[in-house]
Amino acid sequence: MRSYINELFARIEKDSELKNSVKIIGIAAGNNKGDVAFEEKKYDYPIVPDEKYEFHQLVGQPPTPFFIFARPYGNGRLLVLDSFLGKLEDTDKLFAMVKAAMKKSLSGSPVTLKKNQNDQESDELVIPVEDSKLVKMISQSLAVNGEHNDKIEKINLKELGDIYTLALKKSKRRIFARIVARKIPCVDCHDVFFVYSFDDMGQFIEFIPISISKLDNEKWDEKDSNKMKNNFEGKSLLTERHFNPKVDAISSATISSEVIYNSMGETEIVIRKLIDMGYIKR
Repeated sequence: MRSYINELFARIEKDSELKNSVKIIGIAAGNNKGDVAFEEKKYDYPIVPDEKYEFHQLVGQPPTPFFIFARPYGNGRLLVLDSFLGKLEDTDKLFAMVKAAMKKSLSGSPVTLKKNQNDQESDELVIPVEDSKLVKMISQSLAVNGEHNDKIEKINLKELGDIYTLALKKSKRRIFARIVARKIPCVDCHDVFFVYSFDDMGQFIEFIPISISKLDNEKWDEKDSNKMKNNFEGKSLLTERHFNPKVDAISSATISSEVIYNSMGETEIVIRKLIDMGYIKR
């Protein structure tokens, strides 16, 4: 969050009508308690860590800043009265939006997401490579010590993405490749696309970037990809791993690296679904 939100907070606190009725809460997507504690002295309002991007994904993985205006609606629920996606460093406009939201009735009518004119962010992510190239990446991620099987099956796990699987000819082990497409909670960053693979016990096998950028839109090179792969080499994806930006991040790509870790952390959920579907026997 930026200093203009502190200005908005100060105006609300000075307004007799709003002071006791309106509260500002910042949600820090991808940040843990330590990150928030380090930065919170910059803010005049509380910041809540969203280390595993749970809230961020719940609201559609928007870039930041993203404003939600909501009121209590009974039984612990909140009713969204207005929202705005994009930079809005005009405190007067933000203050007017707060006052307008206060006057809205709790009718439960749907809210249309507003965006800054300069923000053309699409709700749907499209993998930015040709199908033939993507197929090669999937095939490469499913090759283990040269052992392969040409019969690859696709599984759609909906919000968890597409999974590709095959049974190796010699060992009969079943391995899986997952395509990940994630929006980045940063208005100046580019979306992340990659494929990673694992076996039926959750052991990491391969990491292949599809499209990942660093600062100034510089694409990851082989050294960057190998570093990320080495971070997981020989490890189980079912063991929770806390992202340490000083050790685990790719230089000039900290947020992208953090999102990759978060996505890898979903492997346990993926495996549970694959067990339920009969692809993995326990």
